[in-house]
Amino acid sequence: MLVIITEANTKNSIAIQRELSKNKSLLLIGVSNDKINIAQIFKYCTHYFNGNLGDAVKYFKPDLIIPIGSLSVKTCSLYYRNISLLPDEESLEIAFNKDKMTILNTLENVNYPNCTVVDTIEQLINYCIDKDCVIKSANETLLNFDPFYISNGDVTNSSNFIKIRSLIDNGAKLLVQERVNGVARGFFCIADKGVIAIYYMHERIRELPITGGSSTAAESIYCEEMYNISSEIINYLKWTGPLMIEYKYDQLNKKYNLIELNPKFWGSIDLSYAIGFNFGKCLIDIYQNNFINPVKNNYQVGVKFYWILDGDLVALFKRREFFKIKDYFKKNAKNGLFESMQVDVIKFFWTLKKIIF
Repeated sequence: MLVIITEANTKNSIAIQRELSKNKSLLLIGVSNDKINIAQIFKYCTHYFNGNLGDAVKYFKPDLIIPIGSLSVKTCSLYYRNISLLPDEESLEIAFNKDKMTILNTLENVNYPNCTVVDTIEQLINYCIDKDCVIKSANETLLNFDPFYISNGDVTNSSNFIKIRSLIDNGAKLLVQERVNGVARGFFCIADKGVIAIYYMHERIRELPITGGSSTAAESIYCEEMYNISSEIINYLKWTGPLMIEYKYDQLNKKYNLIELNPKFWGSIDLSYAIGFNFGKCLIDIYQNNFINPVKNNYQVGVKFYWILDGDLVALFKRREFFKIKDYFKKNAKNGLFESMQVDVIKFFWTLKKIIF
């Protein structure tokens, strides 16, 4: 079976390549529009293709495409549905367009914060009056950037005002969402027609940028309430394929607020392998109709994964929490170091540059 895996140089793509490479019946092709140097060092794929997905499909004629990035998911939805594991177009549009996610508030246990889409500074200022807000891309397949945060509606004095104005001046549509406080938690799964096949949950320990971004350290957890809310969403959307559901858990009010749906493989997928799961294999089994029983809650909780050279050391230095480096050596602590000394050296110098500058 010939399988194309996109965004080949990203850490989530490499994690899937690594686990699938153990199945010698698979011919893996790593594809990337961008540089592909890190993935080629690992050599988990049989071939690597530096170019666009369309050209790779024409050349290799794959049996299956596993899209990793948002743009690849969108491309597969438009042109390669017959060789991908994806939800229907309507459900995918809800996930990609964050303003459309408000429809999920019709579900009994879902709390999705108020939001609006703006394309002028005036609209942004008017909506943010007296509010703490988060500014995101309205559709990350069109534009992707780290969130901006506005306190007390003070848009023009925000340190990111110049960047925000530049985005709007260049025609960007921005989603503005009322900010909710709480601990960042995620539900990660592959589903088939609304039925969860495999899943786990994590609580974020740190992120980069430290004001809000991707996880650089996370701990596996289990919460029945989060499972039930996620099941409700997945069943409503009749979801098929990978999905990350991000929440903020308000510990004071014991309430989950839905933050976003991420309809692709997530950056923290290494943690799933650390607790014994193989999401890539599960996806292929479902695609081939070989998957029989949904996985029950039998994974290990309390496992902490640290992406040390993929941002966590930077996060520790930015937060001035150097003493927490000792956590890397505790029981149930996992990381991705020493898989390749050459890659570690490259990432070390990237980390050093980020810390210094």
